[in-house]
Amino acid sequence: MASSSSSSSSLESIWNQLPARMQAFRKIGNVHHDSVVLRHHGRRYTVEILISTGQVISWKNQNDDELLFVSEKSIIRKDEPILGGIPVCFPRFIKNGNVENTFPAGWLIDDSVPQPDDKPMLALILGPSHRDSLNWPNEFEFRIKYQLVENGTLEMESRIENTDDHPFTFQFCYQNYLAASYIGNIRIRGLVQLEYLDYLENKKRFTERDYKIPIRSEVDRVYVDVPAGGNNNKVINVVDHGKGRTYTIERSGTSLPDIVVWNPWIEKAKRIGDMGDEEYRKMACVGPAAVVDPVTLNPGEAWTGKQSISIEEETSSVC
Repeated sequence: MASSSSSSSSLESIWNQLPARMQAFRKIGNVHHDSVVLRHHGRRYTVEILISTGQVISWKNQNDDELLFVSEKSIIRKDEPILGGIPVCFPRFIKNGNVENTFPAGWLIDDSVPQPDDKPMLALILGPSHRDSLNWPNEFEFRIKYQLVENGTLEMESRIENTDDHPFTFQFCYQNYLAASYIGNIRIRGLVQLEYLDYLENKKRFTERDYKIPIRSEVDRVYVDVPAGGNNNKVINVVDHGKGRTYTIERSGTSLPDIVVWNPWIEKAKRIGDMGDEEYRKMACVGPAAVVDPVTLNPGEAWTGKQSISIEEETSSVC
């Protein structure tokens, strides 16, 4: 088991150590779940993260508009991810719209990471427990950092180290549930001429022909070998013409070569228990991943996967 007790603290023990202008803690509902709110008071952007699952559940702009979709039917239960926000899929990517928490022992705040002066940051650490080893029998250490940049950009960086005496293999995905004014207003750019696996067609390969991809029916795809880093970097834009808003998703390096795109559409939304029948109209799930070719780590090796999501809004929509 990776030791995290020496570098991590309970919420109570570090309650007063965090910069109040940047972060605040609160309870959610009656289930006593703790979350951290990263704040940039100058620009009034906020990001909220559930401690128990490491899931981003809110990202708001300076007008207090919610930029992430979270189903109104989601219920926060102990150690279970909710539908929406940004769940982190590890060590398995089952399918779009399905996230399991393999490690219910939960995350801890890592207070060994120094706070930067220029942007609010939260660091979490996850190590295996005896309880969790029943789900995934490997020794590892998983660290993740969330940072909120002054312009509202949300940065997430995950580092997974193999602390075991044998290799292991995993899949990984940031499932970004982006809020949409209406799904018909959404266009996805940056994937033209790339191949994708269509999960609705038994993972058959196709080549993307649309420069601006619309969502007009159920979509369940993984785009493969999407260049990132260097001169061939593929920046993914999700444009919401109804809001005059563009989400930009960027990746660092080549550790997240895939892009998942998902919307359940009408019939499947009705079959998802924690999703409203009409909520498919309000979201587009687009996120970087390493799922087609799983990652293998030898003992002592580490893997890092970083994404940043920024927004650009038309002047008329900003106060």
